[in-house]
Amino acid sequence: MPRFVFLDESHTDAKWHRILSVGGVIVEAASVAEVESAWRDAKRDAGLAERDLKFSMTWPEGSGQRLRMIETIPTLPLEHAVVALLEDFRPTRMKLFDKEKRGDLYVHRGCFEYVLQRLCAPQYAPGPSGVHLVAFDNGDHFPKLDQQYRGVHGHRWPLPWGGHWPSLREVGYAESLASTREGALNEIADLVVGTVTRWAACRCGIARGKQIPERAELDRACRAVLHLFPHRHGTTPKQWTGWSFAVHTRELTGKEQLKGGLDEWLRDIELPF
Repeated sequence: MPRFVFLDESHTDAKWHRILSVGGVIVEAASVAEVESAWRDAKRDAGLAERDLKFSMTWPEGSGQRLRMIETIPTLPLEHAVVALLEDFRPTRMKLFDKEKRGDLYVHRGCFEYVLQRLCAPQYAPGPSGVHLVAFDNGDHFPKLDQQYRGVHGHRWPLPWGGHWPSLREVGYAESLASTREGALNEIADLVVGTVTRWAACRCGIARGKQIPERAELDRACRAVLHLFPHRHGTTPKQWTGWSFAVHTRELTGKEQLKGGLDEWLRDIELPF
């Protein structure tokens, strides 16, 4: 069955913890129409029918509309989700003097490749039964991401313990990155990756002793999408980190928090309070 992967990028500011990310949702092609119809109905019921939704947009204060839409996601026939989170510790001199490295794309391209790698892994790989598509929001960065996608399309992914995961081509993904703009699956992908990224930054802030009033809402939002992220096979206790939540830090600074804390924080919210 052909599958579509809808990806988007997200970031948090430095107030809690600076994280840049790429992630999104996977859906069987046969379920797309059902997802879109249900999402339109949910937007209408929430009074948002005329708006293009983004996690980071200005939502009516106190309306609860963002959380309401995120808590609609578990009712949709989505298959999986994946996200790569990178803690951003680029030094100021890099951001000031190197035009390429100071842009968020410098980090997002690493996130993008980690996500593509996961799409070839056993818990995500559908096998070559049809042509599968990876779609990315058509923003300013799209041409470079498309070039990156083409460059790794035939590349097998070596594993640190030996062996490899197959390439995107072997798994059955199309050679080109699809370009999308607006629409239900774009909005859902944005809400999922935005939720996880802001929640992770919030938890990093709490671990440093910050009081964050948003915490309860973000815990609920992350719990609503958590079922879409598969655990790693054969591990005790079960783990997300390094698998469906791919966590990396490019330069060790002593300030890293995600790899050491994320699984514990996720288990903390896995079940309703």
